[in-house]
Amino acid sequence: MGWWPSVTVQLLLLLCNVAQSRAAVNVIWSVNAGGERHTDSSGIKYNKDTAAVGEASDYGRTMTIFRVPQQDQILYQTERYHTSDFSYNIPLKDDGDYVLVLKFSEVWFNAAHQKVFNVQLNGEDVVEQLDIYKEVGRGVAHDEIIPFKVKSKKLIVNGKKSDILGKSVSLTLVKGYHDNPKLNAAYVAKAAVEEIPTLPPLDTPEEEDELEDEEDGEPLQKPPKPDDKIRKHTSGPKVQNPYAVSDSTSYIIPIFAAVAAFVPLLYCLCKI
Repeated sequence: MGWWPSVTVQLLLLLCNVAQSRAAVNVIWSVNAGGERHTDSSGIKYNKDTAAVGEASDYGRTMTIFRVPQQDQILYQTERYHTSDFSYNIPLKDDGDYVLVLKFSEVWFNAAHQKVFNVQLNGEDVVEQLDIYKEVGRGVAHDEIIPFKVKSKKLIVNGKKSDILGKSVSLTLVKGYHDNPKLNAAYVAKAAVEEIPTLPPLDTPEEEDELEDEEDGEPLQKPPKPDDKIRKHTSGPKVQNPYAVSDSTSYIIPIFAAVAAFVPLLYCLCKI
């Protein structure tokens, strides 16, 4: 039984590491837009959305959201939207490095250019012309991660400075020309951007197939796309095979030559 203490110590260390990793991100503000309180698979706690502006919707619960585990589905299934601009207030007290994480999923439209909007932090554009469907498609999680800095009552993001008036800044979803702005969930952490949990990359099976083909040295022919029509019949009248014509004349020419040679011989015989 000498192995038991060693296994116990390793198990305790593993549990401690898991607990530390789940508590590594120092979240100072969060919201599950249009939804209730929730803790995601990374241990980040989202507060209930108590905003009075706009509309809360859980229509996204009618579908599965891809790219995230089951525990995180709800963060992309509920949302708040509005027919005009709408904002959340984010408390900021101390100087330091921060990261704003915005979570989105398109659960309504089936094409790009149907919902396009901007996002501002303290009056500065941090996401421009966001078209969720164009980025990832329908029913797929999409995160926007924006690092920023607070120093001497100024917010610095994307190289631009703006004054912090009071003890909070505004996160504004700005209406554009295409439908309404929306938000599924968001949080602000006092952390380096490297500490923020990220979504897995999108699956690109076509690219993977091409890479495999290149490694084999024999690229495979791609099957036709659904829109490509396979023509079973050629168009226009049939054209005579030129080689068939050549083959027939090859027999005729020697016959004419033989006849031409025999006629003079026949004439000479008749004279005799």
